[in-house]
Amino acid sequence: MGGCYLGPRASDEEISSYLDEADANYQYLPDPEFYPHIAKISATENVVGWYQRRMEFGSRAFGGRLIMGDSRSAKMQSIMNLKITYREYFRPFAA
Repeated sequence: MGGCYLGPRASDEEISSYLDEADANYQYLPDPEFYPHIAKISATENVVGWYQRRMEFGSRAFGGRLIMGDSRSAKMQSIMNLKITYREYFRPFAA
């Protein structure tokens, strides 16, 4: 096996077209601005959706597709489980 990234790859144009059609709130940032911006969003108890490279094979995300939030937040687990992933309230998420 050549790694876990065996799923489809989407170009920047395909991703922005999909997000535009979904009327999603997104912003494209160059690398030097990207990580500080993500940290600021997370620190204000907001959720970040992350997609890069190809999708992983299987049901687990290994860095290509993520839903991120601040693990220090007392309400983040509820936000993610109940409003985003629609899982039971007691399910943990990775820090």
